[in-house]
Amino acid sequence: DTGKAQAVEWLCQQLNFTMAQVMAIGDSMNDITLLQRAGLAIAMENGIDAVKQAADFITCSNAQDGVAYAVMRFLAGAQ
Repeated sequence: DTGKAQAVEWLCQQLNFTMAQVMAIGDSMNDITLLQRAGLAIAMENGIDAVKQAADFITCSNAQDGVAYAVMRFLAGAQ
């Protein structure tokens, strides 16, 4: 029962955050549980269909700097 979601949940507890405050970005099967638990779930355009279905937003592909695009779109200016 370990994975990315459990690791992020543990980190949230340590930092006094909730999963609702987490933005997660993924592209493969091992990201789906994390995306389902995160407050904002983002899939890479080049990700698998199951990840895209679990996402709130689909960003650009890896080749098009999709992570940077998502960070700028959702976190630029966030405090």
